[in-house]
Amino acid sequence: GFCGSANLLIIAPTVLLLITCFVFTLIDSSRDTLVAVFPTLRRDSYSVHMPVAIQKMGLLKELGLGLTTKTENLMRLENKHIKIAVDMRRGATISYISPVGEDTNLLGNPMGAALQLHLLSGPTGFDVDGKCSRGTGEEPYEIIQAGNSHGDPPVILDYNMEMQGWGAYGRSLDANVSTLVYNCDNVPASFVLSQSIWLEDDAPVVWVRQRLVNSDVQDISYGPFKQRIPEMFPNKDFNAFWTYPGLFPWTSDSSREFLIDYKAEDGTHVPGNVQSLEHWAAMVNETLFGLGIYHPDVEHFDAGARNGGVFGHHAGSGVLAAIKGVDFRDKKELEVTYALMVGDVDEIRKFAYDQQNKMLNAPHRTRLFPANMEIAKRDVAERKNPRLKDIRLTAESDLKKQQKRDEMAAKAKAEKARVSAAAAKEKEQKKAAAAKEIEQKEAHRHIRHVARQEERRKHSTRNK
Repeated sequence: GFCGSANLLIIAPTVLLLITCFVFTLIDSSRDTLVAVFPTLRRDSYSVHMPVAIQKMGLLKELGLGLTTKTENLMRLENKHIKIAVDMRRGATISYISPVGEDTNLLGNPMGAALQLHLLSGPTGFDVDGKCSRGTGEEPYEIIQAGNSHGDPPVILDYNMEMQGWGAYGRSLDANVSTLVYNCDNVPASFVLSQSIWLEDDAPVVWVRQRLVNSDVQDISYGPFKQRIPEMFPNKDFNAFWTYPGLFPWTSDSSREFLIDYKAEDGTHVPGNVQSLEHWAAMVNETLFGLGIYHPDVEHFDAGARNGGVFGHHAGSGVLAAIKGVDFRDKKELEVTYALMVGDVDEIRKFAYDQQNKMLNAPHRTRLFPANMEIAKRDVAERKNPRLKDIRLTAESDLKKQQKRDEMAAKAKAEKARVSAAAAKEKEQKKAAAAKEIEQKEAHRHIRHVARQEERRKHSTRNK
């Protein structure tokens, strides 16, 4: 009887688990039927919530059932200016960004590298029951939002999408995502990513808020790592990196262009880490149009070409990452908020200025950088047609020569005027000296005349 009771205690939870998984599978597989029977029920307005304990225990994979919380593969958000797709198969990463009316993805390889969080911490050589790829034994504790190196996707715990009132597209998407240790085979990390994505009503802007909640806070810090919060991989047509690298932010000082070397060796980043005290950066094409990011908590951006890996031997995209030095395993929460935008460099920088003005409650400013943009557009045109540069340089050389001739003529005229003025002054001085000499002679003559008169008077008096 004791053995029978013990067997029952072992078998009952297993049977209950199997029944639970079957019920979730039945509900998930019947979505189309439910939508057909109840037309008011949107496929993307609800989700199946699988117990976190089941996911964390990894029992589904061990039992060979291959069950996951199946969701819509891609969730589409769109307003009148911008459209994006969120890949629910890869941790709710953003895999598609495009202006409305076009079908060009600004991201280079969304299947292999989407817009996502990429976090590093310690200890190095992390392992759980031999499931982690040891390599050199120096691999960090690494979390990539899209999954792990073995191809396991993170589990979407739940999600909710708010629809646009005027169309069958989303306006915002909230999702809770489990995370995996990147170098391990389906080893859950102790973090849940709570992510919110929403579009501005009347602008080509996407806001993203990501909060990483830690259920196993470490007692020590493994030191600040360069967290990529987030990293993105713009299409290689966007071969110019723009930001403000100067020391006088928010003064409309000139921003700067860094050309990206797509022929560099694998792993080479040019320009690499660049400071931006205005918290914005952009990857643009030859017309200065592209993808920008405004990140108020970040002052450094890493930019360059992405080679190798999912991109093959040749570069398949650029890379742009917002960099912040921090550890996350010793914290209960880590939260970041940033904005993505589509537009030209002037529009992207103006958006950053508008956000700064809102924080400072400052008056609105418009068209901050016309001179800078004119120079940038000129440089773009000259790269497309080198003859324009020759014409400009010739014109500038002729202008400098003319300016030099004008300067020399002005100097000669000034010298002539100086000589004339000196001669006139000398003439006036001579005239004044002659007048003074005449005056002195008249004075002496008067003195002699007075003296003679006085002498006669004395002589007459003496004769009398």
